[in-house]
Amino acid sequence: MQKLQSPRVAECLAHLRLHLEDSFPYLRQRLFFEYSNIRICVYCERLILKQWNHDEVVNSEFHKKNSLKVKNMAGKMTIMMYSGTVDKLMPLAIVTSGAVATDMEVTIFVTFYGLLGFKKDMVQTNQKFSKDFEELVPMIKDRLKVTNTPSWYDMLKKAKAMGKVKVLACSTACDLLGIKKNDLDPIVDEVAGVGTYITEASESQVTLFI
Repeated sequence: MQKLQSPRVAECLAHLRLHLEDSFPYLRQRLFFEYSNIRICVYCERLILKQWNHDEVVNSEFHKKNSLKVKNMAGKMTIMMYSGTVDKLMPLAIVTSGAVATDMEVTIFVTFYGLLGFKKDMVQTNQKFSKDFEELVPMIKDRLKVTNTPSWYDMLKKAKAMGKVKVLACSTACDLLGIKKNDLDPIVDEVAGVGTYITEASESQVTLFI
């Protein structure tokens, strides 16, 4: 590969500053959709440094500041997943992907109607959306297709492959809904009780309910 000249590197860095400087963590999630590889985007500046050996970037305040942000984001996140509709499963996958990109461990505790979205016969075919936003569904589906956005299931699988993500199914909810472990997609690691969720949540820096 031909090395880029210094002006081109400077141009790339200016572009990075423009898009990442103000809201670095959030925009990294946006870049995941655009490039389907969040780690390349997150460490894009470091990649430029390694490939083109540009000393100016090594010492830049931008590099130091955002490297520190990435370092400080590590920790644990626990998410209770209560809903099984696509408009809730998408945020689950997006947040999990963003957390994994910052080296956080993520535990997803799926309970009640969330379990329906994780059944083997539903993960690839589920098209249900919340009735609160029915009028927006056609537009959302169209935008997902036009932008070639991965499904929530594909994003979550990629996040699991990239980092430490556990998906647990609530044992009580499984009993009430008549769901067995074999009914759930292999993306679910195990069936666990609420005590496991409480332990995971108590050790987490971030807890979410979706």
